[in-house]
Amino acid sequence: MVSRCSVQMHDKSELDWLIESIRAIARQHNAPAVQVTFDTLNRNVGPGDDNSTAAMTRWVAADRVKDEFDTSVLMFHHTVLAGSSRSRGSNVLKCALNCELKIKPNREINGVKSVTLNGSKIDG
Repeated sequence: MVSRCSVQMHDKSELDWLIESIRAIARQHNAPAVQVTFDTLNRNVGPGDDNSTAAMTRWVAADRVKDEFDTSVLMFHHTVLAGSSRSRGSNVLKCALNCELKIKPNREINGVKSVTLNGSKIDG
């Protein structure tokens, strides 16, 4: 199932709604939730700011989704500041990650697009 709406992860009532929605979909399809994806962090952070330690701490507290369904959570975040190699946002988020993957587009060759995938902080 794909939802086109964002969920303000800092808001307990919206987080409760999300969890109940995932449960309903799992029941409807008689299958467990195997992955929940948030695209992008910015759309789901609410009035917070990804540079704010307090806002990112509230977002990370949404680990409840992962714990509730014993599933993986994938979150997209545009991380590199323009003209810099430094990541944007609070370190709270990076410290809470189990795995970080960076995707860098390569140039197109003969109509074929490719990417370079680099991983860091991979647990387990």
